Amino acid sequence: MSFKVVMPDTIFPDYSIERDVLRRELDIDLVTGQGPEASALIEACKDADAIVTVYGDFNRDVIEQLEKCKIIVRTGIGVNNIDIEAATEKGIYVVNVPDYCWDEVSDHAISMAFTLLRQLHVYDKKMKEAIWDVHSKQNRILRFNTLTFGLIGFGNIPKVVAQKLKPFGFTINVSDPFVKEEDAKQFGVNLVDLETLLKTSDVVSVHAPLIKATHHMLNKETIALMKENAIVINTARGPLINTEDLIDALKSGKIAGAGLDVLEKEPPTAEDEILKLDNVILSPHAAFYSEQSEDQLRESSFMEVVRVLKGEKPKHPVNKPFETAK
Repeated sequence: MSFKVVMPDTIFPDYSIERDVLRRELDIDLVTGQGPEASALIEACKDADAIVTVYGDFNRDVIEQLEKCKIIVRTGIGVNNIDIEAATEKGIYVVNVPDYCWDEVSDHAISMAFTLLRQLHVYDKKMKEAIWDVHSKQNRILRFNTLTFGLIGFGNIPKVVAQKLKPFGFTINVSDPFVKEEDAKQFGVNLVDLETLLKTSDVVSVHAPLIKATHHMLNKETIALMKENAIVINTARGPLINTEDLIDALKSGKIAGAGLDVLEKEPPTAEDEILKLDNVILSPHAAFYSEQSEDQLRESSFMEVVRVLKGEKPKHPVNKPFETAK
């Protein structure tokens, strides 16, 4: 039996790994390149057996017009661009790749935090202006072993963050409603409520999933609880933070700085105010990236397609369509 597998959008330089997996495992080729917009997806994907997407807008209207799709794979961890309820009702697996890039994202979050805490971005700018001055910095610089590092969310990636931070002497607080006290003790961290974390942490690093309950979880009210010398790190999803409220806090000095790998609007435009703040460091949603993690992501995404088209269950489903399908 021949199958149609569609990858309407990609961030990768080519489709070589994806095609190699399909040809090796199923002896079929890949249909590519229609774009992530909902208007283009229906025509391209309506008769697909499997779909792999990065940013494709698989809303209910698109999903309801899929005629025989068995699986939609999101090449990444978050699945907020896919209507999971609609897919479940349609009998379609929604699958992500949650077991890659733990090292990369944890390294990225820590690197951003350390850059801001040690004011390396400020020193670098001054040095390039030929200003040799140890005191030419924006905020206080304190010993790491006197600081508290707060992790909002304590899934796979923040657990790795905590392990990597331990040798530096930070006190580590975590807030996650799904984590038990004994699990926190196993990692040598303090389990606290969100309000306590915000009030006590010198670094607030966001690792929560983007769902209705976490949208804009950092906003004017919650940011107001934070220490004045605190910094915010976000390597998760942009809409977890209200950008306007964050900008106001950064400009007013309510908090000291922010390291953002993700934004509410991606990519930003040259006019966006967040790009103009000296106490912000930015990267282009790149925390996941290394050569090894990208290859792993691409291979893993298409092996999920192979499993389902061979009649097996996927390794990482985020829904259970055959328990509730109509």
